[in-house]
Amino acid sequence: MDVFTTNEECSLGNGVINPVNTPVLAAGMTPIKWVEGVETPTTSNDAAWYDYENKLWANAKTADGSYWVWIPRYACSITSGYQSSTAGNISVKFLNGINNNAIVDGSTVSTTPTYEGNNHTNYVVHPAFNFGGTEVTGIWIAKFEASDNGSGKNKNGT
Repeated sequence: MDVFTTNEECSLGNGVINPVNTPVLAAGMTPIKWVEGVETPTTSNDAAWYDYENKLWANAKTADGSYWVWIPRYACSITSGYQSSTAGNISVKFLNGINNNAIVDGSTVSTTPTYEGNNHTNYVVHPAFNFGGTEVTGIWIAKFEASDNGSGKNKNGT
């Protein structure tokens, strides 16, 4: 298997391996991995950069020191506990490329949820994968909560 084709294999924790969309680095991002607890810059063609089967998600760092994690395009269904005060269950299907076809079973997912009581009756593409009208194969999410520069003020001094 070539690990950096359109889709990467991913274990969903149930022993089933499914492909997911590979990370797309933005300008100024450096892929990183941790080797024995030490941050190590790497390249996007390093087979050890990430390993979805072992739940090691792709990470990157930008010049300002921010850390990012790649979230491949997915659809989810809230199978219990929707809009309740208790924890519910969410089921996820990774999607192929920018289309709305689930990789694992080829089913077509929706962009509009339908409900029955407190549950979705369908899988819905997360809206984050539509960026200003453009469908994307995944998104980079900041890995840590933003903080101030130590002065108690933002960079504008307020």
